[in-house]
Amino acid sequence: MVDIGWRNEIRGWLEDVLVPTEKTPHVYADHTIGDPLPQYRTGVGEVDDATRGGLRGFTAVVGTPKSGKSYFVGGIGAKAAEDGWVVVICDFELGPDTVVLRLRARCGLNDKELPPQWLLKRWNYLDYTVAGSPPVERICRDIQGLIPAHASRLLIIFDSVSRYADGFGNEYFGALGGVLSYLARLTLVSHGRISAVAVYETNQVGSDKGRKAGFLSDCTIHMQAVKPVDKSDGVRAALTRKRVEFSIVANRWGPDCGLSTHVLDHVEGKFDAMAEEFKK
Repeated sequence: MVDIGWRNEIRGWLEDVLVPTEKTPHVYADHTIGDPLPQYRTGVGEVDDATRGGLRGFTAVVGTPKSGKSYFVGGIGAKAAEDGWVVVICDFELGPDTVVLRLRARCGLNDKELPPQWLLKRWNYLDYTVAGSPPVERICRDIQGLIPAHASRLLIIFDSVSRYADGFGNEYFGALGGVLSYLARLTLVSHGRISAVAVYETNQVGSDKGRKAGFLSDCTIHMQAVKPVDKSDGVRAALTRKRVEFSIVANRWGPDCGLSTHVLDHVEGKFDAMAEEFKK
């Protein structure tokens, strides 16, 4: 018999924190370093090592346009589903064709191969690229409808909160703060049983718009695209692939740090650490 206790708890948390009440008196209480929140790996070895085995709670992925943020969080979703998390992608950016194509590449599937069972059972997708930005209450109901009976951990990936808030025009910052606060409260109230990753674009001076992501998240990962300098034909292929610098800031679980330059492999949808001789 399937234990649906956690599924019901998760469905309840999703709804309870829409409006904080006496049921959620400590939604803004701080975590402590010793809290055993469940972890989710990113699939980028250096990021997982720097975060002591994987991310926890609410993570903001912040970066410049075209820095590979959607590739990165797509890899997080695939790795989390493989590790037993139920994953829900809330997509405001790419559309289903692009998301599925990248997911198949990330899982090493060719056009004819069927997805593995763990992916079919635990990976879910909500397309908001056409209908626009609904209220958070509607997104909550949509997610609730996807939670299977076997769920014990839920990871919500929101790509991106910036594009979501764009749909509210002059209410941009109110919508932005509302969805970020909702995701942060979910993580706190559920003690990480519901975790979240939010993609967020920086403004022209390199700060997260409204500066809410770093304040509310358990960890903020900055991604910066670096334009390569092609110095010789011998390294042309390596240099012309997209280069991305990762840095971890506002990390509640460990020290802030900069990481090695990585290159984005578009074919396999993953990031590889760049060899030292190709970095200059």
